[in-house]
Amino acid sequence: MSFDPIGTIVDWLDLCRAGNVPDLVALYDSQALHMCGEEAARGYWQIRKYWENKLANRHPDAFQLQDVALEAGRAFVVYRNFDGKLARSSVEFNESGQITEFHCVCSSSIR
Repeated sequence: MSFDPIGTIVDWLDLCRAGNVPDLVALYDSQALHMCGEEAARGYWQIRKYWENKLANRHPDAFQLQDVALEAGRAFVVYRNFDGKLARSSVEFNESGQITEFHCVCSSSIR
């Protein structure tokens, strides 16, 4: 990899905490898929709208990193999501370091 996937995850969390939707969406590939539970957004405009809605009323403890690991070119991250619940995500990147797929699961059983 010619980029730092963990650095991208840290940037992603920082931008979520700051509510900086334009810079957050810039981390995604233009045709990226972002899935959280039953919600799916694909491409710039859908992902932008998703984050505008989620970050408008984010919990004060949201987007605090709990754990991050790399495996086979994919990042796995555990963090507090927009409503302060623990979430586990799998993040895939393109060769330029942009997010191409983001899948998250929220659960009270994640440790």
